[in-house]
Amino acid sequence: MAPSSTARRRSTSLLCPEWEISWQRAYRLALAHVKGGGVLPAGPGELIVQGEDLEAWIGGQQTGWDRLEPAQQYLLETLGIQPAGKDAPQPARRSQSAAWSATSRPPVSSTPARAT
Repeated sequence: MAPSSTARRRSTSLLCPEWEISWQRAYRLALAHVKGGGVLPAGPGELIVQGEDLEAWIGGQQTGWDRLEPAQQYLLETLGIQPAGKDAPQPARRSQSAAWSATSRPPVSSTPARAT
């Protein structure tokens, strides 16, 4: 039986995405964190991986859900991320200095350190 056109579009979007590489990078960081046993953050600045504030990124995805491709929505749903409710507050924009200080903190690793 041939796959439906929706399934075919989804698989094509996943193999050759139309979205920016920065979106794919943030998604992969969130995926690695979850697969490593981590929990998605509940507040801004709680989880910064390789300079990416995952909570701020997740909040942006939730509030901009309608602008995402169906394949992006599917990928987010596999992580347990859902669209924001109608009354959800918009994520606050960070100042340049706040963004800089967030990325200059020691990195948070989702993998345990090796004993030397």
